Amino acid sequence: MAAIGETRRVGLAGPTAMLALVSLAHAVTHVYAALFPLIYPIIQREWDVSYAVLGAIVGLANFAGGLLQLGFGIIGRMYPRNLLLGLGNVLWGVSTALTALTTSFAPFAALRFVAATANAPQHPVGLGMISDRYPRERRGVALAVNYAGGNLGTLLVPLIAVALISQFGWQGTLWLFALPGVIVGIVLMVALPDLNRNVAGAAPVPTVQRLGRLFANHNVRALLGASGVAAAGQGLGPLLIFVPLYLTNGLGLSAAGVGVLYTTLLLGGAVGPLISGRLSDRLGRRPILIFNLVLSALCMTLVIVVGGPALPLLGIGLFLLGMFAFTESSLIQVFLADSVAATDRELVFGLYFAWVFTIGAPWTALIGAIVDRAGFAPAFALMAAAYLGAAALVIPSREPAETPA
Repeated sequence: MAAIGETRRVGLAGPTAMLALVSLAHAVTHVYAALFPLIYPIIQREWDVSYAVLGAIVGLANFAGGLLQLGFGIIGRMYPRNLLLGLGNVLWGVSTALTALTTSFAPFAALRFVAATANAPQHPVGLGMISDRYPRERRGVALAVNYAGGNLGTLLVPLIAVALISQFGWQGTLWLFALPGVIVGIVLMVALPDLNRNVAGAAPVPTVQRLGRLFANHNVRALLGASGVAAAGQGLGPLLIFVPLYLTNGLGLSAAGVGVLYTTLLLGGAVGPLISGRLSDRLGRRPILIFNLVLSALCMTLVIVVGGPALPLLGIGLFLLGMFAFTESSLIQVFLADSVAATDRELVFGLYFAWVFTIGAPWTALIGAIVDRAGFAPAFALMAAAYLGAAALVIPSREPAETPA
């Protein structure tokens, strides 16, 4: 079965080359997302920035970025998507270079909002391009490759960035990291055509009507509900924030031990989506998604029970937790792509990411408050319960007989 509107064009017009380049762009955005948390402690010391102020700025920037993703979901088919993606990557690189010039917190904070704007097109626009070019029976693997590409970018940063910061300082490191965004963005704009933008010559439909169509879709409602609950333990959210804190402050491990176990979690997050994506292509999205959420809860329980005395077993538990917890988002995305018409995919992806970014903020605050008052075990237990709650919300969903036209 050929992808919709697929042509015989070769090179970067082919589905494989397109997937590789969009996934590379996704990886670059994750590189930046993983880089700046390593910069924050330094600028806190240099500029005497409190945790409250830093947390407020980062939270507001993420919130704004989430809303902007919905905006790019709305305009995703109005403009060439390769240009939207490319400009986003270039802006990431430029904002990173400008951040290297800052000498106080105010301009540094302002550039965090520029970075949120740069990041906004990546998910709704990139996922829309991939979903258009791959048929349903291969879409799970394709979106998993893109998701794993982002996780790979996250995985590579800690070791490289720490070494560069020690050698060149944080400003010099930002200058070096500015280059990939600019280079990849230019390649996206110049060499990657946007095929399938106007699927089947569909006439424009007002955004309000399109949103109404999405909310009338049973699967969209079920999956958005599940993602809102699972956001309590989402891989690229609370899990990445609180697991390193648990290893450092809860178990008192050395920096080297934390680095190894944290990398183990991220490695599982890079491998898991590829396996589950392929399985979902063969066995269906719904059963694999439920299976992953239940196993996420079991693995989180294992991490709670094992604690510090058995570090090899803890490493295994974190690797498996990364495999399953990081996969939830990828599987929900491909399930949404299967459940809506091609012309609504950018919008549903924008809606999904705006919702997850928005709901993730109060979840993170709640989990942090629980850690402050009761410790890590109750907070992780809440995450495990959230995985099970999300699985229950997925159960009423239905595998579509075919992707809507």
